[in-house]
Amino acid sequence: MVAIAFGTGAYRRRAGRFPPFRLVNMFAEQTPANASGPVALLSRPSLTVHSNVGDGPIRGVFSQSGTFDGDVLCVSGGQLYRDSTSLGDILGSDVVSFATSGTEVLIATGSALYRTDGVSVSAVAFPDSAAVLAVAFIAGYFVAVRKDTQKFYWSAVLDGSSWDGLDFASAESSPDNLLDAWVVGDELWLLGANSTEVWVPSGDQDAPFIRVEGRLYDKGIRGSRIAANVDNTLFWTGND
Repeated sequence: MVAIAFGTGAYRRRAGRFPPFRLVNMFAEQTPANASGPVALLSRPSLTVHSNVGDGPIRGVFSQSGTFDGDVLCVSGGQLYRDSTSLGDILGSDVVSFATSGTEVLIATGSALYRTDGVSVSAVAFPDSAAVLAVAFIAGYFVAVRKDTQKFYWSAVLDGSSWDGLDFASAESSPDNLLDAWVVGDELWLLGANSTEVWVPSGDQDAPFIRVEGRLYDKGIRGSRIAANVDNTLFWTGND
């Protein structure tokens, strides 16, 4: 007996005057071979409004268990909010990057670097007053990508407000500038315009990170802050 394909997405029926078939808050899942049909439609709760914050646009949303009781941080327009409470100004208009040690959160705007303790927000003095594209946190250090360079800097241990102008390294396997930084497991992924490098903590206080040999990828990222870490796998829009 020939199996008839089951509609797994919204579609308009071609026969008869039936209304369009819509899947609202449902998705199709393959069923075992001994079940009655090839797929089952499973329902899921609809999205609900968490809070209304500022005038927008929303430039970034962040929440992590263990940081500020799991409250949501949101940059809306030029303000940083914790849930619906404004903590202070975050200037600029670009999408932002977040990183946390658990007790503090750093926010990179593509131009400036900010820090919040969950109560207020303040600008961070970065070496040479340089622009910061992205931030990450690994092995007790905050890591910041300096705009228009191959350099990434690391903070003092567990102190996102303290940066030394000599505490940096360069991703030099390819001559492209760095655009983003992400932590995947115990690895630091540095994404450039045309290549990607993987670094790991070294245990050396003077040079706390070392590049992993054989982990250079000839695939870059199209822009800053367009990657995502999902289930210990990094996804990003490539330079192609």
